[in-house]
Amino acid sequence: MIIFPVLFILLLPGLASDTVILRDGLGQQSGTVLASDQGSLRFQNENEQLVQITWDQVRDIKLGTGLALQDQLSDRLERARKIWRARSRLQRGDHALAEPLFAELFKSDPARNTETDLIIAEGLLRCRLERGAMEDALLPAMEVSRLLKQGVRTDRYSNLVPVADPEQPLCHYLAPVWADDSKVSRLIRSLEEWDSGGDVELSRVANQYLFLLQNPTGLVSIDEDDVIMPFYEDEDAGSELLYWSVLSRDGRPDVRRRTRLIMKTRLDRRPDWQKAWLHFLLGLSLLEEDGDGLRRQGLVQLAWLPARYAREQPYLSGIAMAIMADELAREGDVDSARLLIAELKEQFPHHPIFSSARYMPGDWIEGDMNR
Repeated sequence: MIIFPVLFILLLPGLASDTVILRDGLGQQSGTVLASDQGSLRFQNENEQLVQITWDQVRDIKLGTGLALQDQLSDRLERARKIWRARSRLQRGDHALAEPLFAELFKSDPARNTETDLIIAEGLLRCRLERGAMEDALLPAMEVSRLLKQGVRTDRYSNLVPVADPEQPLCHYLAPVWADDSKVSRLIRSLEEWDSGGDVELSRVANQYLFLLQNPTGLVSIDEDDVIMPFYEDEDAGSELLYWSVLSRDGRPDVRRRTRLIMKTRLDRRPDWQKAWLHFLLGLSLLEEDGDGLRRQGLVQLAWLPARYAREQPYLSGIAMAIMADELAREGDVDSARLLIAELKEQFPHHPIFSSARYMPGDWIEGDMNR
Protein backbone atom coordinates (compact mmCIF):
# COMPACT_ATOMS: atom_id res chain seq x y z
CA MET A 1 0.00 0.00 0.00
CA ILE A 2 1.21 3.53 -0.85
CA ILE A 3 -0.07 6.65 0.91
CA PHE A 4 0.35 9.87 -1.10
CA PRO A 5 0.70 13.33 0.53
CA VAL A 6 -2.85 14.27 -0.52
CA LEU A 7 -4.13 11.53 1.79
CA PHE A 8 -5.34 9.22 -0.96
CA ILE A 9 -5.66 5.62 0.11
CA LEU A 10 -4.70 3.27 -2.68
CA LEU A 11 -6.19 -0.12 -2.17
CA LEU A 12 -4.65 -3.01 -4.02
CA PRO A 13 -7.29 -5.34 -5.43
CA GLY A 14 -7.31 -8.85 -4.09
CA LEU A 15 -8.75 -12.03 -5.37
CA ALA A 16 -12.16 -11.41 -3.81
CA SER A 17 -14.40 -8.63 -5.06
CA ASP A 18 -15.38 -5.61 -2.96
CA THR A 19 -18.96 -4.50 -2.37
CA VAL A 20 -20.12 -0.91 -1.95
CA ILE A 21 -23.54 -0.64 -0.30
CA LEU A 22 -25.29 2.57 -1.34
CA ARG A 23 -28.00 4.80 0.09
CA ASP A 24 -31.01 6.51 -1.51
CA GLY A 25 -32.32 3.21 -2.90
CA LEU A 26 -29.30 2.77 -5.19
CA GLY A 27 -28.64 -0.81 -4.09
CA GLN A 28 -25.05 -2.01 -4.14
CA GLN A 29 -22.17 -2.49 -6.55
CA SER A 30 -19.54 -5.19 -6.71
CA GLY A 31 -16.07 -4.76 -8.10
CA THR A 32 -12.82 -3.30 -6.82
CA VAL A 33 -12.27 -0.27 -4.59
CA LEU A 34 -9.39 1.66 -6.14
CA ALA A 35 -8.94 4.78 -4.02
CA SER A 36 -10.62 7.22 -1.67
CA ASP A 37 -10.12 10.75 -0.39
CA GLN A 38 -12.23 13.36 1.40
CA GLY A 39 -14.30 13.91 -1.71
CA SER A 40 -15.21 10.50 -3.07
CA LEU A 41 -14.69 6.78 -3.38
CA ARG A 42 -13.19 5.52 -6.65
CA PHE A 43 -14.46 2.13 -7.73
CA GLN A 44 -14.19 -0.23 -10.69
CA ASN A 45 -17.40 -2.20 -11.08
CA GLU A 46 -17.85 -5.71 -12.47
CA ASN A 47 -18.18 -4.28 -16.00
CA GLU A 48 -14.74 -2.70 -15.55
CA GLN A 49 -16.28 0.78 -15.56
CA LEU A 50 -14.63 3.39 -13.38
CA VAL A 51 -17.13 4.95 -10.98
CA GLN A 52 -16.71 7.90 -8.59
CA ILE A 53 -19.16 7.85 -5.67
CA THR A 54 -19.79 10.82 -3.37
CA TRP A 55 -19.60 9.93 0.31
CA ASP A 56 -23.17 10.91 1.17
CA GLN A 57 -24.34 7.93 -0.91
CA VAL A 58 -22.01 5.34 0.64
CA ARG A 59 -23.61 3.32 3.42
CA ASP A 60 -20.93 0.69 3.85
CA ILE A 61 -17.99 -1.01 2.13
CA LYS A 62 -17.29 -4.73 2.35
CA LEU A 63 -13.78 -5.48 1.18
CA GLY A 64 -12.78 -8.88 -0.08
CA THR A 65 -9.15 -7.88 0.41
CA GLY A 66 -9.10 -8.27 4.19
CA LEU A 67 -10.04 -6.71 7.49
CA ALA A 68 -6.98 -4.42 7.61
CA LEU A 69 -8.19 -2.41 4.63
CA GLN A 70 -11.68 -2.25 6.10
CA ASP A 71 -10.18 -0.66 9.22
CA GLN A 72 -8.38 1.93 7.09
CA LEU A 73 -11.73 3.04 5.63
CA SER A 74 -13.49 3.33 9.00
CA ASP A 75 -12.81 7.08 9.31
CA ARG A 76 -14.02 7.69 5.77
CA LEU A 77 -17.22 5.76 6.46
CA GLU A 78 -17.88 7.66 9.68
CA ARG A 79 -17.52 10.93 7.77
CA ALA A 80 -19.81 9.52 5.06
CA ARG A 81 -22.46 8.82 7.69
CA LYS A 82 -22.24 12.40 9.01
CA ILE A 83 -22.57 13.85 5.51
CA TRP A 84 -25.59 11.68 4.79
CA ARG A 85 -27.24 12.53 8.12
CA ALA A 86 -26.72 16.26 7.58
CA ARG A 87 -27.90 16.17 3.97
CA SER A 88 -30.97 13.99 4.64
CA ARG A 89 -32.02 16.12 7.62
CA LEU A 90 -31.82 19.25 5.50
CA GLN A 91 -33.81 17.61 2.71
CA ARG A 92 -36.64 16.86 5.13
CA GLY A 93 -36.57 20.41 6.52
CA ASP A 94 -34.78 19.78 9.81
CA HIS A 95 -32.29 22.64 9.59
CA ALA A 96 -31.60 22.79 13.32
CA LEU A 97 -30.25 19.23 13.47
CA ALA A 98 -28.49 19.45 10.12
CA GLU A 99 -26.49 22.62 10.79
CA PRO A 100 -24.13 21.35 13.54
CA LEU A 101 -23.12 18.40 11.36
CA PHE A 102 -22.53 20.60 8.32
CA ALA A 103 -20.54 23.06 10.46
CA GLU A 104 -18.31 20.23 11.70
CA LEU A 105 -17.74 18.95 8.15
CA PHE A 106 -17.25 22.33 6.44
CA LYS A 107 -13.80 23.56 5.56
CA SER A 108 -12.90 26.54 3.42
CA ASP A 109 -10.08 25.29 1.22
CA PRO A 110 -9.37 25.97 -2.49
CA ALA A 111 -7.95 22.44 -2.77
CA ARG A 112 -11.41 21.01 -2.12
CA ASN A 113 -13.34 20.90 -5.38
CA THR A 114 -15.65 17.88 -5.40
CA GLU A 115 -19.40 17.35 -5.34
CA THR A 116 -19.11 16.24 -1.71
CA ASP A 117 -17.58 19.63 -0.86
CA LEU A 118 -20.47 21.40 -2.61
CA ILE A 119 -23.05 19.26 -0.78
CA ILE A 120 -21.50 20.31 2.54
CA ALA A 121 -20.98 24.00 1.71
CA GLU A 122 -24.44 24.49 0.21
CA GLY A 123 -26.02 22.54 3.06
CA LEU A 124 -24.40 24.79 5.65
CA LEU A 125 -25.33 27.87 3.65
CA ARG A 126 -28.98 26.81 3.50
CA CYS A 127 -29.13 26.09 7.24
CA ARG A 128 -27.69 29.46 8.19
CA LEU A 129 -29.91 31.33 5.77
CA GLU A 130 -32.93 29.58 7.27
CA ARG A 131 -31.79 30.66 10.75
CA GLY A 132 -31.27 34.24 9.60
CA ALA A 133 -27.59 34.07 10.51
CA MET A 134 -26.45 36.05 7.48
CA GLU A 135 -23.04 36.86 8.94
CA ASP A 136 -22.34 33.14 9.43
CA ALA A 137 -23.69 32.32 5.96
CA LEU A 138 -21.25 34.46 3.98
CA LEU A 139 -18.20 32.18 4.09
CA PRO A 140 -20.06 29.03 2.95
CA ALA A 141 -21.71 31.18 0.27
CA MET A 142 -18.30 32.18 -1.04
CA GLU A 143 -17.26 28.52 -1.10
CA VAL A 144 -20.43 27.57 -2.99
CA SER A 145 -19.66 30.26 -5.58
CA ARG A 146 -16.06 29.07 -5.90
CA LEU A 147 -17.13 25.47 -6.47
CA LEU A 148 -19.87 26.39 -8.95
CA LYS A 149 -17.43 28.52 -10.95
CA GLN A 150 -15.15 25.49 -11.18
CA GLY A 151 -17.97 23.50 -12.74
CA VAL A 152 -18.84 21.42 -9.67
CA ARG A 153 -22.54 20.50 -9.56
CA THR A 154 -24.91 18.49 -7.37
CA ASP A 155 -28.58 17.56 -7.60
CA ARG A 156 -29.06 16.93 -3.87
CA TYR A 157 -31.00 20.15 -3.28
CA SER A 158 -32.73 20.38 -6.65
CA ASN A 159 -36.16 20.17 -4.99
CA LEU A 160 -35.40 23.17 -2.75
CA VAL A 161 -35.47 26.87 -3.55
CA PRO A 162 -32.26 27.89 -5.38
CA VAL A 163 -29.82 29.94 -3.30
CA ALA A 164 -27.03 30.33 -5.84
CA ASP A 165 -26.60 30.65 -9.58
CA PRO A 166 -23.67 29.15 -11.52
CA GLU A 167 -23.79 32.16 -13.85
CA GLN A 168 -22.98 34.73 -11.16
CA PRO A 169 -21.12 34.74 -7.83
CA LEU A 170 -23.60 36.21 -5.34
CA CYS A 171 -25.93 34.29 -3.06
CA HIS A 172 -29.43 35.61 -3.72
CA TYR A 173 -30.13 36.23 -0.03
CA LEU A 174 -26.86 37.82 1.12
CA ALA A 175 -27.26 41.49 0.41
CA PRO A 176 -24.50 43.41 2.24
CA VAL A 177 -26.51 44.41 5.30
CA TRP A 178 -25.88 42.84 8.70
CA ALA A 179 -28.17 42.75 11.72
CA ASP A 180 -25.72 41.22 14.21
CA ASP A 181 -22.83 43.63 14.80
CA SER A 182 -21.25 41.24 17.32
CA LYS A 183 -20.26 38.88 14.48
CA VAL A 184 -18.85 41.45 12.09
CA SER A 185 -15.26 41.50 13.37
CA ARG A 186 -15.03 37.71 13.12
CA LEU A 187 -16.53 37.78 9.64
CA ILE A 188 -13.98 40.37 8.57
CA ARG A 189 -11.15 38.11 9.73
CA SER A 190 -12.66 35.13 7.93
CA LEU A 191 -12.96 37.05 4.66
CA GLU A 192 -9.41 38.38 4.96
CA GLU A 193 -8.18 34.79 5.28
CA TRP A 194 -10.47 33.32 2.61
CA ASP A 195 -8.69 32.00 -0.48
CA SER A 196 -10.52 32.18 -3.81
CA GLY A 197 -8.02 29.80 -5.40
CA GLY A 198 -6.89 32.50 -7.80
CA ASP A 199 -10.33 33.52 -9.07
CA VAL A 200 -10.07 37.27 -9.77
CA GLU A 201 -13.81 37.97 -9.72
CA LEU A 202 -14.40 36.12 -6.44
CA SER A 203 -11.41 37.85 -4.82
CA ARG A 204 -12.93 41.17 -5.81
CA VAL A 205 -16.33 40.14 -4.45
CA ALA A 206 -14.71 39.19 -1.13
CA ASN A 207 -12.92 42.56 -1.03
CA GLN A 208 -16.16 44.41 -1.76
CA TYR A 209 -17.93 42.59 1.07
CA LEU A 210 -14.94 43.42 3.27
CA PHE A 211 -15.13 47.11 2.41
CA LEU A 212 -18.85 47.22 3.17
CA LEU A 213 -18.34 45.42 6.49
CA GLN A 214 -15.54 47.79 7.47
CA ASN A 215 -17.54 50.88 6.44
CA PRO A 216 -21.12 50.09 7.50
CA THR A 217 -22.31 53.71 7.49
CA GLY A 218 -21.01 54.48 3.99
CA LEU A 219 -20.02 58.00 2.95
CA VAL A 220 -16.42 56.99 2.16
CA SER A 221 -14.94 58.10 -1.15
CA ILE A 222 -13.41 55.39 -3.36
CA ASP A 223 -10.33 55.85 -5.53
CA GLU A 224 -10.53 54.62 -9.12
CA ASP A 225 -7.56 52.30 -8.47
CA ASP A 226 -9.04 50.75 -5.35
CA VAL A 227 -9.02 46.96 -5.12
CA ILE A 228 -12.81 46.84 -4.97
CA MET A 229 -13.22 48.39 -8.42
CA PRO A 230 -15.16 46.11 -10.79
CA PHE A 231 -14.02 43.42 -13.14
CA TYR A 232 -17.06 42.37 -15.17
CA GLU A 233 -17.05 40.51 -18.44
CA ASP A 234 -20.84 40.65 -18.39
CA GLU A 235 -22.51 43.78 -17.06
CA ASP A 236 -25.56 41.73 -16.06
CA ALA A 237 -23.59 39.10 -14.15
CA GLY A 238 -24.94 40.19 -10.76
CA SER A 239 -21.60 40.76 -9.06
CA GLU A 240 -21.75 44.49 -9.84
CA LEU A 241 -24.49 44.80 -7.19
CA LEU A 242 -21.81 44.96 -4.50
CA TYR A 243 -19.94 47.61 -6.44
CA TRP A 244 -23.11 49.66 -6.63
CA SER A 245 -23.63 49.07 -2.92
CA VAL A 246 -20.36 50.89 -2.35
CA LEU A 247 -20.81 53.73 -4.84
CA SER A 248 -24.48 54.39 -4.02
CA ARG A 249 -23.31 55.44 -0.53
CA ASP A 250 -20.08 57.11 -1.59
CA GLY A 251 -19.06 60.28 0.24
CA ARG A 252 -19.52 62.36 -2.93
CA PRO A 253 -23.12 63.38 -3.75
CA ASP A 254 -22.45 63.36 -7.51
CA VAL A 255 -21.17 59.76 -7.35
CA ARG A 256 -24.25 58.68 -5.38
CA ARG A 257 -26.57 60.40 -7.84
CA ARG A 258 -24.82 58.92 -10.89
CA THR A 259 -24.89 55.43 -9.36
CA ARG A 260 -28.61 55.69 -8.61
CA LEU A 261 -29.29 56.59 -12.24
CA ILE A 262 -27.37 53.51 -13.39
CA MET A 263 -29.23 51.24 -10.95
CA LYS A 264 -32.62 52.56 -12.03
CA THR A 265 -31.86 51.76 -15.67
CA ARG A 266 -31.11 48.15 -14.66
CA LEU A 267 -34.29 47.49 -12.68
CA ASP A 268 -36.58 46.30 -15.47
CA ARG A 269 -34.32 43.60 -16.89
CA ARG A 270 -33.13 41.92 -13.69
CA PRO A 271 -34.42 38.77 -11.94
CA ASP A 272 -36.54 39.39 -8.86
CA TRP A 273 -33.78 38.85 -6.31
CA GLN A 274 -31.65 41.51 -8.00
CA LYS A 275 -34.61 43.89 -8.28
CA ALA A 276 -35.10 43.54 -4.52
CA TRP A 277 -31.43 44.35 -3.90
CA LEU A 278 -31.60 47.35 -6.24
CA HIS A 279 -34.70 48.83 -4.56
CA PHE A 280 -33.01 48.40 -1.19
CA LEU A 281 -29.75 50.02 -2.35
CA LEU A 282 -31.65 52.89 -3.95
CA GLY A 283 -33.52 53.43 -0.69
CA LEU A 284 -30.36 53.48 1.42
CA SER A 285 -28.66 55.86 -0.99
CA LEU A 286 -31.56 58.31 -1.04
CA LEU A 287 -31.67 58.34 2.77
CA GLU A 288 -28.09 59.62 2.72
CA GLU A 289 -29.33 62.85 1.11
CA ASP A 290 -30.35 66.00 3.01
CA GLY A 291 -33.50 66.95 1.13
CA ASP A 292 -36.79 65.69 2.55
CA GLY A 293 -38.06 65.00 -0.98
CA LEU A 294 -35.17 62.67 -1.76
CA ARG A 295 -35.48 60.95 1.60
CA ARG A 296 -39.19 60.38 0.91
CA GLN A 297 -38.21 58.76 -2.37
CA GLY A 298 -35.91 56.54 -0.33
CA LEU A 299 -38.87 55.37 1.76
CA VAL A 300 -40.78 54.55 -1.43
CA GLN A 301 -37.87 52.43 -2.69
CA LEU A 302 -37.62 50.57 0.62
CA ALA A 303 -41.38 49.99 0.66
CA TRP A 304 -41.00 47.80 -2.42
CA LEU A 305 -39.35 45.15 -0.25
CA PRO A 306 -42.24 44.22 2.10
CA ALA A 307 -44.84 45.04 -0.56
CA ARG A 308 -43.41 42.95 -3.40
CA TYR A 309 -40.53 40.77 -2.20
CA ALA A 310 -41.46 39.74 1.35
CA ARG A 311 -41.69 36.05 0.47
CA GLU A 312 -38.56 35.90 -1.70
CA GLN A 313 -36.44 38.21 0.49
CA PRO A 314 -37.76 38.06 4.08
CA TYR A 315 -34.47 39.12 5.70
CA LEU A 316 -33.99 42.14 3.47
CA SER A 317 -37.68 43.06 3.76
CA GLY A 318 -37.49 43.07 7.55
CA ILE A 319 -34.40 45.28 7.51
CA ALA A 320 -36.14 47.66 5.09
CA MET A 321 -39.16 47.94 7.39
CA ALA A 322 -36.97 48.74 10.40
CA ILE A 323 -35.10 51.44 8.45
CA MET A 324 -38.40 52.90 7.24
CA ALA A 325 -39.75 52.99 10.79
CA ASP A 326 -36.67 54.77 12.09
CA GLU A 327 -36.91 57.36 9.29
CA LEU A 328 -40.60 57.97 10.02
CA ALA A 329 -39.76 58.48 13.70
CA ARG A 330 -36.99 60.90 12.73
CA GLU A 331 -39.58 62.89 10.78
CA GLY A 332 -41.77 63.01 13.88
CA ASP A 333 -44.37 60.45 12.78
CA VAL A 334 -43.84 58.14 15.75
CA ASP A 335 -47.29 56.57 15.55
CA SER A 336 -46.69 55.38 11.98
CA ALA A 337 -43.24 54.16 12.97
CA ARG A 338 -44.65 52.07 15.81
CA LEU A 339 -47.35 50.64 13.56
CA LEU A 340 -44.69 49.61 11.06
CA ILE A 341 -42.64 47.92 13.79
CA ALA A 342 -45.76 46.07 14.96
CA GLU A 343 -46.35 44.91 11.38
CA LEU A 344 -42.72 43.83 11.15
CA LYS A 345 -43.07 41.79 14.33
CA GLU A 346 -46.26 40.16 13.06
CA GLN A 347 -44.91 39.37 9.60
CA PHE A 348 -41.39 38.28 10.60
CA PRO A 349 -41.61 37.34 14.30
CA HIS A 350 -38.22 35.59 14.35
CA HIS A 351 -36.28 38.15 12.35
CA PRO A 352 -32.78 38.81 13.76
CA ILE A 353 -33.49 42.53 13.45
CA PHE A 354 -35.19 42.45 16.85
CA SER A 355 -31.88 41.90 18.62
CA SER A 356 -29.99 44.43 16.50
CA ALA A 357 -28.67 47.55 18.21
CA ARG A 358 -28.01 49.13 14.83
CA TYR A 359 -31.47 48.84 13.31
CA MET A 360 -33.67 48.96 16.43
CA PRO A 361 -32.07 51.74 18.46
CA GLY A 362 -34.87 54.29 18.68
CA ASP A 363 -36.20 55.33 22.10
CA TRP A 364 -39.50 55.86 20.32
CA ILE A 365 -40.08 52.09 20.22
CA GLU A 366 -42.68 51.01 22.76
CA GLY A 367 -41.23 49.70 25.99
CA ASP A 368 -42.93 46.32 25.72
CA MET A 369 -41.32 45.69 22.34
CA ASN A 370 -39.61 42.31 22.25
CA ARG A 371 -36.07 43.29 21.22
